[in-house]
Amino acid sequence: MKTVSTVSRRAFLLASLSSAMLLPGIASSQTRETTMKTSTIAGPQGQLAGYDIKSGGGLPILFAHGDCSRATQWNRVMQLTAGGREAVAFDFRGHGASAPAADADYGYDGRSDDIVRWPMRSA
Repeated sequence: MKTVSTVSRRAFLLASLSSAMLLPGIASSQTRETTMKTSTIAGPQGQLAGYDIKSGGGLPILFAHGDCSRATQWNRVMQLTAGGREAVAFDFRGHGASAPAADADYGYDGRSDDIVRWPMRSA
């Protein structure tokens, strides 16, 4: 039977190894901060706030947040993955800096309406 300390040591070791493999690329001089632009659009049920990085003409990436969250949680991930493409994250209706839904629809159908309205460049 594994003890808590053995499990904890293994979890710490795995986290350390993961960091050691990921951090050199993240911390290198080749990684650069790109400018994240904040904008709003008129959504189907109110203003929607979004954040995007345009750093090339590659296939765009859309980052969608979960319930009780906001788009800014994707900031660092967008910085790391945007190379050569557009990266977009926006606050769904009633989340983050977006307005509440006028019709109180916070379901997945309403969210898909928001996604369709967001202007993204196609590759």
